[in-house]
Amino acid sequence: MTDLPDKTRIQVRAAQPGDVPALLAMITALAAHHGDVVEVEADGLQSALFGPQAWVRGLVAEIGGACVGYAALRDAGLLHFSRRGLDLHHLYVAPAHRGAGVGKALVAHAEALGRALGCTSLTVSADPANWQARRAYEGMGFVSRNVQAARYGKAL
Repeated sequence: MTDLPDKTRIQVRAAQPGDVPALLAMITALAAHHGDVVEVEADGLQSALFGPQAWVRGLVAEIGGACVGYAALRDAGLLHFSRRGLDLHHLYVAPAHRGAGVGKALVAHAEALGRALGCTSLTVSADPANWQARRAYEGMGFVSRNVQAARYGKAL
């Protein structure tokens, strides 16, 4: 009997240039959820992630080879404390895969990346009215830093 790949296994990896179309679709879906207008196009996303002046790191979650979520991370830090950090700028999971651990897998990978980079914290923001996201972040160990802005942080 041949071992078949587990179609429910979540794999998280660094985004690659070939992921730009899938990432753009997920960014568009996330923006629509928040009532935002997407202004980035494929070339701009390619540059932001992989260009010589890249300013964001991308992670992709896959199940059965299909992209089902992503995380976008920005460098952050507290210069006056000489501490480096990462900010979880975007976290998105396709609706059909929510509640299956995809978001947790992306956050765990972001934490590991942060530690490898010498970061001491991972931060994330949530809309103050988005209690579902806020509870999810708290469930993953993030601690509220500013209730009004729903700004969260997590020691790494």
